[in-house]
Amino acid sequence: LWGMGLGNNDTGVIAKTDRAMVQLRRILTEVTGALQGKDITIAHLQFDVFGFSRGAAAARHFANRVFEQDPVLVRTIATALHPIEYQGKPAGEVQFLGLFDTVTAVGGILDGLDPHDGNNLSVKIGLPPRVAKQVFHLTAMHECRYNFCLNSVKEQWPELSLPGAHADIGGGYNPQEEEYLFLSRPAVETVLADVPTEATGVYQKAVQQADTLPHYSALAPMLPSGVMKIETNTDERVSPDHLGNAKKRVAAAVTFQRIVSNDWSKVALRVMYEVAKEAGVVFDAIDSDNIKLIYPTHLNQICEKAIKQGKAFLSGLEAPSFTSEELNTIGKYIHCSANWNTVDYHLKNNISSAVSSSETFSFVNRPDENWTRTVYDMAGEPQK
Repeated sequence: LWGMGLGNNDTGVIAKTDRAMVQLRRILTEVTGALQGKDITIAHLQFDVFGFSRGAAAARHFANRVFEQDPVLVRTIATALHPIEYQGKPAGEVQFLGLFDTVTAVGGILDGLDPHDGNNLSVKIGLPPRVAKQVFHLTAMHECRYNFCLNSVKEQWPELSLPGAHADIGGGYNPQEEEYLFLSRPAVETVLADVPTEATGVYQKAVQQADTLPHYSALAPMLPSGVMKIETNTDERVSPDHLGNAKKRVAAAVTFQRIVSNDWSKVALRVMYEVAKEAGVVFDAIDSDNIKLIYPTHLNQICEKAIKQGKAFLSGLEAPSFTSEELNTIGKYIHCSANWNTVDYHLKNNISSAVSSSETFSFVNRPDENWTRTVYDMAGEPQK
């Protein structure tokens, strides 16, 4: 759990590249076995590498191990290919690096266990000019969680920001998700029992927040497809004051509720698929009958536009952005990843109990400041 939360140890970013070495040796050994007795020479060993989230960070680290001709990788390839003659680079070379919304988010003792900063410790996510023949990065336009800072590559490589939250771009949502979310941090106030709920400070603050939230670009496209409202809980099990006056606790928060499908992630996958093919990656054809890959027909034109954007960016060209009408359509499929729900909210299931998490780190999906994502360049410096 430590490694999963902070991106290190046996389940961390670098460990994933170590496991890739083991798998590579097994696969190459199988290939070598199938070629035994044949008069053949291997001219090149090329990798097409893909990754999402911390997997994208691992893909970037692996690409650097290839580029730097990592001794472990060199030995792995030499051992696995023996006795076949191999004339390529000792550690191979990366042909295409396809990245879905890189979130390195590693934490350690030296940076106070903070995955929000730009310190990536030993993870090599910088991508110098010749690290791959081509790199393409799809990023999530509507992701804004504090713990999901983006590690951009756009100072060196093509990067397309598609509408969506983190897993709308890289996948992982269920076919349908029911969202019941706190869009404001639940707050509680103790008042006299005869004070109307609507007159409390926590309620009035929630009203102000409800007025402000639709103006954040990370939220605007998705709000019309759900129900946003102010919800309250009242707890009258409170001791009276020193004068014997009855008191109560009032909790309030802005909530948002709707049902969302995972269809937009299928569009993002198509974009990467078509861009990678354009860059020379060889894939099997998409199975048109695979229900996991089928999206609603009214997204067809939007998908084609997204693919054109991707191919244009790959070539260093500009492409038309989505119109307001198109963004409104896409907004129905964008998940609201940032929220003020606690990890154990579903075990508590009311606003008052949600307030009990006084430590901010309990809200693992909390939004970044002003619902705006923090973005770091490849050197770990914040982008303006």
